[in-house]
Amino acid sequence: MLQRILNAIDQQSEQYREAVLQVKKAHLKCVSLVNQEQGVLKQQIDHNLSLKMRDKAYAQTQVRAKES
Repeated sequence: MLQRILNAIDQQSEQYREAVLQVKKAHLKCVSLVNQEQGVLKQQIDHNLSLKMRDKAYAQTQVRAKES
């Protein structure tokens, strides 16, 4: 979406140049933030998966212990 907007603006015009630069700067900050948050969420998902696997293994151990 940003690319379509930027292409529609005459970026060489002094009137719009500063605004375009600010929009680009804000966009890059947003991209960085999204990438950072995606990394955090991926770590949380991996951690949750590990906990589920651990809990499942523990439950299986408990069942086997009762069978013995």
